[in-house]
Amino acid sequence: WGTLSRQDCGNGLQEPSSFRPGDIFSMDGHVWLCIGPCRDGSIVIAHSTPSSSKTDCKGGGVQLSALNPASDADKDCQAYRLAERFMQLLPYSVYGKLSENPHTGLFQWNDFLSDKEGVRGQFAEEILQIEN
Repeated sequence: WGTLSRQDCGNGLQEPSSFRPGDIFSMDGHVWLCIGPCRDGSIVIAHSTPSSSKTDCKGGGVQLSALNPASDADKDCQAYRLAERFMQLLPYSVYGKLSENPHTGLFQWNDFLSDKEGVRGQFAEEILQIEN
């Protein structure tokens, strides 16, 4: 159905430019879904966390978040602005890190699933504008 990639960009991190909408990234103890990359290289993701959510609901639930491979602390990126109402800026150096576990990495779908909206070639801001 897809392919697991462990494409290291030289610092133990997954190559940021390899992320596409619908990709699943697994790391030790956590999995997240790529909503889409942004033109500036930042990435909008969906993930669920066991911690309390911004509304103090137990379990946190699924949240939109941003990754900025250029700088973990820099919130001046398109992904952060797109997910600002719902998110926290997550450190790419943690969420893009490849561990020693060979079962972690980036899973990308092959042409198994249909793509009626054509999101595979779109940027996050275009995907987040799609209505039902």
